[in-house]
Amino acid sequence: MILGRELGYLFVHVPHTGGSALREELKARYGGEEILYKHASPAEGRAYLGEAEFARLTKFAARRNPLDVLVTRYMRYAVDLHGTYSRGVFSGASVVVPAAQQRAFAYVHRHGATLSQFIAHVPRGAMLPQKFYDGIDVTLRHERLHADLAALFARLGATLDRPVPRCNDTTGKRPWIEYYDGPAQTVARRLLRAEMAFHGYDFPDGWVGARPRSLAGAAFRLRTALAERLPALKRRLHPAGPPPNPELADRVEARVRAMEADADAGPGPEAGPGAGSGVSAGAGAAPEGPPTRVF
Repeated sequence: MILGRELGYLFVHVPHTGGSALREELKARYGGEEILYKHASPAEGRAYLGEAEFARLTKFAARRNPLDVLVTRYMRYAVDLHGTYSRGVFSGASVVVPAAQQRAFAYVHRHGATLSQFIAHVPRGAMLPQKFYDGIDVTLRHERLHADLAALFARLGATLDRPVPRCNDTTGKRPWIEYYDGPAQTVARRLLRAEMAFHGYDFPDGWVGARPRSLAGAAFRLRTALAERLPALKRRLHPAGPPPNPELADRVEARVRAMEADADAGPGPEAGPGAGSGVSAGAGAAPEGPPTRVF
């Protein structure tokens, strides 16, 4: 989350919406400072800043086509972006990759899963969780980010002096529409139709079957709430030919089982603060400092 005190803005970074580049641009050129953590929600920002300061600020976040976000998630597992998932730790930080993401990575590499198999068999929540948009004043479309950001800055009494540079692109990703063959279109229509309508996006021409927009908001809110409250979703495995990397999948699944065993066991009777977290900083005592946040 980025706070611009002088210009009076608060940027909420929604995952997979181009926010990494925007965060760096705001900090480097527009007086932004990092508060809380990267993907803090507006509710967390309100609690941190206080009601009066929060109300003074113009809160903004970005949206992106959920079909595009879904392909980004799939491709990051497929190419093991930055070695994050095989390593089990996010690059540049001592933050452990959540067990659900490690399972998804193992599934893709065990079965060579296509996009349609990935979205049908890997448990997931919303592409753009509603919690990031509650209390937001302005939303920017990823597809027209420069124009929307320029209009926002004019409202704040500032000038956007250059387009936001691109960064953190997903290696090897083609235009998202190329990944949606017939089976992928069918599954995406069923799983994303409410969220697409909620965020104001339409399926491409020929993709029929979306429910009426009048029902989309309620359906999306209900599904998001269920996903957040029922994380233990049933998974169905569907082999798709010879697994291209079963050894890697085995190592990741073993690491996930070890993490869960540590969590079930909890700290021992002689354990000090932070024991039993399943996060290791290497051999010897853990370095002092604030606790690591696991997303």
